[in-house]
Amino acid sequence: MTMKEFEEFSSKSNITPLWSYTISMYIIAPSYWDIASTITVKLKVVNNGPLPFVYSGNAVAYIKDQYNYPGGWVTEASGSKYVSFILYYRQSIWIYIRVSIGYRSVGLKKVMAGLHFNWGDWLADAGYNFVQRFNKNEYVQPSGGNYFELSDQFHHNSWTIIKRAGIAVDDIYSNIVLLRDAAIKVMHWIHSAFVYDKNWILFEENGKVFRTKDLTAADLYIMNNLYDEYLRYHGTCDEYSTLYISFLRALNIPARYLIITFIEEDSQGNLRNSSHAFAEVWVEVPQSGWYTWMHVDPTWNVYNNPRVYIDSPNIIKIWNVAIWYGADDTISPKDIRQDDLLLATNVSVIEALPYRNPN
Repeated sequence: MTMKEFEEFSSKSNITPLWSYTISMYIIAPSYWDIASTITVKLKVVNNGPLPFVYSGNAVAYIKDQYNYPGGWVTEASGSKYVSFILYYRQSIWIYIRVSIGYRSVGLKKVMAGLHFNWGDWLADAGYNFVQRFNKNEYVQPSGGNYFELSDQFHHNSWTIIKRAGIAVDDIYSNIVLLRDAAIKVMHWIHSAFVYDKNWILFEENGKVFRTKDLTAADLYIMNNLYDEYLRYHGTCDEYSTLYISFLRALNIPARYLIITFIEEDSQGNLRNSSHAFAEVWVEVPQSGWYTWMHVDPTWNVYNNPRVYIDSPNIIKIWNVAIWYGADDTISPKDIRQDDLLLATNVSVIEALPYRNPN
């Protein structure tokens, strides 16, 4: 899938900053960027009126956020460039303004840009449409695997995923600056956005009905198909964990998919083999300077409590816990429909973790 790198927005047109000119401004900026990076905001100034527009001064660009609500917008980063130009009727100019991203918070951001006058800034507003992510170069990466690898299950380089991940992690009441805070915030968002549903009908083929309990849906399939009129996603632990992991990876946080297999007792007292999907996320260890894999279960809305399965009254015996790399259509049996509906067994076990088995 082609990654959408830029998004164009326009300000209100026909604004008259000096009561005698009719000027429009347009902004082009990257749709997303990382902390501790530098971006270029492109500002287009157009003269729509008959009078020549003469300007000498600074073109400015701002990255803004809204937290401590309702405290208003806070400028997190800015840049400026001195320019001097004359625009006659219907002429335009593009101005390139570099902005260094120094502030640490992740989530949605607003981009504004314009011209500075002695009475203040006259700005175009591109809206609260941009995503600021963590920078992978700023923390120690986990060993033993590439936890940003794309697969038929995870498409976290897609703008669709990145934008929704930015919405999930965003918090207008506080700024999210730590990996673990982001992991917890997204966990709560995923848990509240889903309806646990084993029987949601995916499709019918050759007289057989396939439901969410039968297949694992990929992240984009979940977002594009498994929602109701209330915009709630439907699925099982597979879908909860898949979308959670994809969102974290989209924010540059390593995350991996785990399966626990066990014997459970149903409501009639019958024993059966079962399994459950959850996640682990790579986060800071408080006051240590180290990082570690932390247990996260978006289905149960539980963070850092792997004993939740041991303590469950319905789980009689835990067989094993394994890390799963991700679904791959090249592994038999293939997804012949090519629709991102993947057989639950169509994954590769890359590491068994028997030491997690309490029995």
